[in-house]
Amino acid sequence: RGTISEGRVVLTVVFILIFVSSFIFTFMIYWAERGEYNEEKGYFERVDLYGDGKERSPFSSLEICAWWVVCTTTGVGYGDVVPTTAFGWIVGILCMYGGILSLALPLATIAMHL
Repeated sequence: RGTISEGRVVLTVVFILIFVSSFIFTFMIYWAERGEYNEEKGYFERVDLYGDGKERSPFSSLEICAWWVVCTTTGVGYGDVVPTTAFGWIVGILCMYGGILSLALPLATIAMHL
C-alpha cells in the first residue's frame, strides 16, 4: 500500500476542513471589509488604510474575497487587495495561520506513513 492510501481518511478530513474554512474566511472578509454602499457613487466604500478617509472597497464580491483567501492561505499574498479594518486584519491573521496548518497537516500525515 502507498503512503497516501494509508492516510486517506486523515487527508480527506483535512481537505474538507480546508474547503469549509475557505468558505468561512471568504464570508468573514467580505463582511468585515465590504463597507457601506454609497448610492450616489454606486459602489461600496470602506475606511482607507490610514483611517482618515474613504475608498472604494476591493472586497465588493464573494469571488474577489475567495481569491484573497486563496492567495493569503497559500502564502502568495500579492498585496493587491488588503484589509484595512481591525476585524479584517484579524481575519487575515487567522487565514494566514490556517494556510500554514493546511500545508503542515497533510505533509505531516504523509511523512508519518513513509
